[in-house]
Amino acid sequence: MARPTLRAIPIAILVLLVVPPVFARQELSPRRVDQAARLVASGTRALNNGNVRKAVEQFDRALAIVPEFPDAHMALGHVAIAEKRFADALTSYERARGGYEAMGDALFRLRLERYHEAGDQVRRLQTRRNEVQERLLLNRDPSGALEIQLQRVDQDIARLEAIEPPTEEDSDQVPSEVDFYVGNALMNLERDVSRTRAARLDGR
Repeated sequence: MARPTLRAIPIAILVLLVVPPVFARQELSPRRVDQAARLVASGTRALNNGNVRKAVEQFDRALAIVPEFPDAHMALGHVAIAEKRFADALTSYERARGGYEAMGDALFRLRLERYHEAGDQVRRLQTRRNEVQERLLLNRDPSGALEIQLQRVDQDIARLEAIEPPTEEDSDQVPSEVDFYVGNALMNLERDVSRTRAARLDGR
């Protein structure tokens, strides 16, 4: 049996849209969202390395923290598709779409908060950079440690300055690939049902 990976998902044409389920809204914190995102990233790496069991465990852990987290539902849908569990895949993709819709405003607020926090961090790092630079100018770096600190501060500043402000237009948008995967799961499910019916008729 081929090991399922995110790249092994069949490609099909979108044939039907499904009404997403309704999630109970909850207060989100940046810490919880970050935890869920890290778990999904870890699970994705495990999945691409062929460790499906660990991947699913990580995705489930993410959902235990943020039940609506759409990336985790999407990932579980990918696993189900690769394992030809098309009904489960459809359910996961529907939940992902519902998650994007339910969390849109909350995620926008969190992204906006992170953007402002990044600006504050840049200002603090620039102060730190000036202090390190001053010490370097006074030749107080015999070990080279200050040069390393300066490089790290510059890297952190560049990373934070690369963060773009979120736009309100993005707050309620569901990624287009979600509907693509919903259609993919639907078409495969319909084919599976048709094959099962045909096999039963042949067996009469």
